[in-house]
Amino acid sequence: MIDFPSALLWFLILAAFGVAGIASALVLRFRARCYVALIGYDPRQDLVPDCLADRVEVIAVRCTSEFVRIPPMAHSASAAYIELDFRSTMLGQHLDPCLALAAGDGSLRMPIERGTRGRRLIPLTALLPQLLSSDGRIALHGRHLAWSSGWVRLHLVREAIAREDAILVVAPHPDDAEIAAYGLYEAFADQAHVLTITTGDATTKPYSTNLGREPLPRADVAQVRVADSLAAPLIAGIPSSRIGNLCYPDGELAALRRAGEQGRPEDRAPERLPGRLRALNPDWIPRQAVKSWTSLVDDLVLVIERLKPDVIVAPCPWIETHPDHVATAQAVCEALLRAKRRDGQLLFYIVHPYFSEAHPLGPAGGPAPVPNMAGRTLPMPDAVFCQSLTPAQMARKYCALEGMRDLRAIAGEARPLAKAWLDLLRRTIRQLILGRSHPDTDLLRRSIRSEEFFLVYSCTRAVALVLGDRVAGESGSRNGIPLDPETSKAAVAA
Repeated sequence: MIDFPSALLWFLILAAFGVAGIASALVLRFRARCYVALIGYDPRQDLVPDCLADRVEVIAVRCTSEFVRIPPMAHSASAAYIELDFRSTMLGQHLDPCLALAAGDGSLRMPIERGTRGRRLIPLTALLPQLLSSDGRIALHGRHLAWSSGWVRLHLVREAIAREDAILVVAPHPDDAEIAAYGLYEAFADQAHVLTITTGDATTKPYSTNLGREPLPRADVAQVRVADSLAAPLIAGIPSSRIGNLCYPDGELAALRRAGEQGRPEDRAPERLPGRLRALNPDWIPRQAVKSWTSLVDDLVLVIERLKPDVIVAPCPWIETHPDHVATAQAVCEALLRAKRRDGQLLFYIVHPYFSEAHPLGPAGGPAPVPNMAGRTLPMPDAVFCQSLTPAQMARKYCALEGMRDLRAIAGEARPLAKAWLDLLRRTIRQLILGRSHPDTDLLRRSIRSEEFFLVYSCTRAVALVLGDRVAGESGSRNGIPLDPETSKAAVAA
């Protein structure tokens, strides 16, 4: 005979387990959806283009579940990427997978997306100097991760910048040059110029005094950020005579471009830019200018004609979402067209990718993966360029970025107890939902990497692609890639 109280107890226990199981499944499903929203794409897809670039050499190498052997011909490459087909384990659906690589005395850890299923390019650049001592063997170890063994593709990059090449780094805002290209302009400090386009005055929140007062006015923020943009490259050894800021208004470049295309009424004289800030610049930048698109392009034409750069570093107009970044690339290409520059190269960098501000994954100091270019109309680059950074260079890059007050954590701010508890609750919920409590969009985490990645185009081809019907390409085609900053995602404050 069944004891009714015991049966009821067992029923309640089983029901509790069932409810807990259903609740756990729902929580895990919700957690997975939040993670996909964070990274901005479905990780269950291939993120490797058929060809990374025209001038990238691809060879087949043998890979096992424990190691991959790199042939001697790869040791002299400036950068290398191994293409692996990954599958997350069951734990890897909800915990962060990671691939650990080791060769000789060197090692690196490459974070992989949760729930990944598809091909990825894994950077090996940091391990290339160690291959001679390890007989070309790179040990592989996955956490919550598996990959297909057999023949895989190795992408070898041999692109290099000559020591006699003049370099011009163009940044839309103070800090963009340091985020994207500090390692590059430090490595070529004797031949590099750094030019910032705007004052960066749209960012006012970090400029409070922490004494309960209102944030600084935009004019004061502009003065501080212009000074930051002129001081940060000094850490890399670039003299002040090769650092400049055009002092155009932050957040208005796209609007200036539209106004320039539509024409400005004759009775509305454009506003003059702040002369006292422009006066801080060296002689290769004009002292006077007005707030208009034509004036911006004129300034860039004058800079290009005076400096005659062989390499221009600028934001990528097809992957960037910040309107100022897209407009900066357009202004550079218009200036190249006006200056009739047909030689040289454009190196495009990425600060605000269209898919997620959380890219790249993982902590600071790790490798910089190839950006996700799936689902985006992107003309194939002529080449890619990868600038390696040593630990000492990464430390100096951190100092340059931390000196930018908009990126610095505000310390010493007196907060009410209720707000402190609310912040703790927010971090706890974030930890439960995403498995991490730190802000994924922190630029100090995202930009301090062992490599800096650039897409390389010839100046002639880049101008044809960016400006579209305004100029014919090298093949005679007039099909440009459409660019419209207003249709991009809402941009974060620079």
